[in-house]
Amino acid sequence: MASVSLQRVRKSFGTFQAVKDLTLHIEDGEFLVLLGPSGCGKTTALRMVAGLETITEGTIRIGDRVANDLHPADRDVAMVFQSYALYPHMTVYNNLAYGLRRNGLPKTEIQSRVTSTARSLAIDSLLGRRPAQLSGGQRQRVALGRAIVRHPSVFLMDEPLSNLDAQLRIQTRVELMRLHQQLGVTTLYVTHDQVEAMTMGQRIVVMHDGQMQQVGAPLELYHEPRNLFVAMFLGAPQMNIALGQVAEEGDRLVFTCADFRISLSSKPRGGYPNRLNLGIRPQHAQVQAGVAPARGHTVLGRARVDLIEHLGSESYAFVTLNETMMVVQLPQDMRCRSGDVVNITVDPKFLHLFDPQTGDRIPLNNAGHTTDVAAK
Repeated sequence: MASVSLQRVRKSFGTFQAVKDLTLHIEDGEFLVLLGPSGCGKTTALRMVAGLETITEGTIRIGDRVANDLHPADRDVAMVFQSYALYPHMTVYNNLAYGLRRNGLPKTEIQSRVTSTARSLAIDSLLGRRPAQLSGGQRQRVALGRAIVRHPSVFLMDEPLSNLDAQLRIQTRVELMRLHQQLGVTTLYVTHDQVEAMTMGQRIVVMHDGQMQQVGAPLELYHEPRNLFVAMFLGAPQMNIALGQVAEEGDRLVFTCADFRISLSSKPRGGYPNRLNLGIRPQHAQVQAGVAPARGHTVLGRARVDLIEHLGSESYAFVTLNETMMVVQLPQDMRCRSGDVVNITVDPKFLHLFDPQTGDRIPLNNAGHTTDVAAK
């Protein structure tokens, strides 16, 4: 096993900068996820670690070796691709054994590794089949097995579950985490799927436009996003955003937009502009049937229900509060229909403020505790 370090790594294709000054350290044995939309540079970063892309500038270390000029075969990494990349004319056994044979391992060692790896992935009954005879999930397990059987220092995984159906993706995700717990191999995992990132990553790196936006534990990024991009990218449904004015009224800071006002009991740390974006996650807002708000919530105002979306264990209402459109969570035991007029409440502990120019989050001294909320 080995740690991986990237120091001010940059990759340019002509005048286009795919990765910009990426500095990152992945601990030995850590499972780290690169998360971001298509074209953000996450796969390019992974391919530079693998040696499949040359770096334009910077330093990559794998363990105690500088890997910039190392051939991919000399980096002691194993990569799992989105497309499986299996040899179609070979059996599962030979797909797993191929790399070991090329490295000159004894036949008994090859057989032992292939057998134990296949058993751990529940593909030991498929060793005599060819890829064309396998389902998509089975092919992905073989692709994972081909990486695992080599006992590399680092696993590199490029959206390995994206070709699987939803149920199989969940099952394979669990198997991957179980294998990581067993093997403890340093893993760099690329995905655009926030659910994969939040459930699998010990830490997540959010990337956008070739730059690292924030790195941290999943819940840290969810509750304390560094900027508006991170806040909007993590969380489903997306965070509600309202642009408004802020002004001091006595010892309070009051946020006012076209359709409601919120009086905060705490102020941002340091200076702040007089126009800010207010962020409210749908999970921290709620449709309220009765007059009294739920415990810890404060009434934001009256809204019309436009659409109900049922997601099994959770349901969300798309509502219009005067002219402001929002997505809010429905209590499990509540039934309402399109056209109903209901109270919308918020949990003031989870409000966020963002600078509309820079997108940076404005931290509060006593994050989001409110003492008064009134609809306009």
